[in-house]
Amino acid sequence: MKRLLLALALLGLPLAGLAQTSAVPLRISYQSKVTDAGGNLIGSPAPVNRVVTFRVWSSPSAVDAASRLYSEQQTVTISAGEFSVLVGAGSAVSGETNTLTLDQVFNGDTRFLGVTVNDPALTTTPEISPRQQIVTAPYAFRAKVAEGVANQALTTAMIANNAINTAQVADAAVTLGKLAANSVDTTKLADNAVTAADIAAGAVTAAKLGSDVGVWSVNGSTIFRPTPAEVGIGTNTTAGAPMGIFSGGTNGNPRLGFFTANSGVAATRGLYVGLNNGGPAYVFNWENSHLDFGTNGINRQRIEADGRFGFGVLNGDTNLDFYFKGTKNYLMKVQNAAGAEMFTIRDYTSVGIGEPNPVANLQVRAQAGQLDGRALFQITGDAVDKGLYV
Repeated sequence: MKRLLLALALLGLPLAGLAQTSAVPLRISYQSKVTDAGGNLIGSPAPVNRVVTFRVWSSPSAVDAASRLYSEQQTVTISAGEFSVLVGAGSAVSGETNTLTLDQVFNGDTRFLGVTVNDPALTTTPEISPRQQIVTAPYAFRAKVAEGVANQALTTAMIANNAINTAQVADAAVTLGKLAANSVDTTKLADNAVTAADIAAGAVTAAKLGSDVGVWSVNGSTIFRPTPAEVGIGTNTTAGAPMGIFSGGTNGNPRLGFFTANSGVAATRGLYVGLNNGGPAYVFNWENSHLDFGTNGINRQRIEADGRFGFGVLNGDTNLDFYFKGTKNYLMKVQNAAGAEMFTIRDYTSVGIGEPNPVANLQVRAQAGQLDGRALFQITGDAVDKGLYV
């Protein structure tokens, strides 16, 4: 049986995970010295050519196909027992299929090299025993650490999907300077991957938002637009108003709704202020409660839920109630188009018809042209000279 007399010299051994590039030769330098079963140097005194088979195994002794990770054969010139080859430069071994290339087999920590030097005198030549474990050269220990990568040397095509996750990236290791413009878009971000805790204060500015995204400020539970600002709902212009609401179409009915926990949110609940398309504006209270109008912090008018209306009085007893309050001397005045007072009610229950300053409970003054000023009352008759006058 042939014996392996010289320890293996393995140089330039590729590591698992390195991409095949022209800068990394996919060869292993191998030198050896062999003798025959009698201890005689093969190729002595004259060199001879022999077929040498090289196999990489995951086991020191197993011979099954699953344990054989790679195999090749070369015709080698042996002189005085010595030969030198580049493993990886050979051809396929008949009957053996490699599922991995030579640079791919070193993805585990235990690998063995088996060598068979063909003996023409034998029908089957055994593998040299024992197999040699392939180990790391001293400086190759440093290959576990990437001390540097050439600019653009590592591309996405070289990295398997999901091969790099957040656990393998140091905090703040990836900066804006390492990202090309527009290289990270929404398709590269998982849903909910970026939270508020991942965004530095002030990192998102108006310059980083689209033109259709406004800038809002937050003060506690209040969200507001700093002045000057205009907000449009259903419209891109407010005609100078701080807020504009628009509802298009022939049935457009823009309205603003106010709701409470008691009212709930529905089309027939709460309070609406709106404008019918081509029709009147309205203030509509859908709740079974009154509607107040006030000034200077005081309720001045009220419409009760049943329709009763009060001026200066709340919870009136009649359909129309008036209440005098303040320093004015008059509860009610009605004037014509010329500004003349036609009907007056003073604060002390004096009523004047045509009299702006009544002093009696009822005082009637005839206007100019009414029968020399004597026409105070007309009972029946359809002309100034008909009927009964008092």
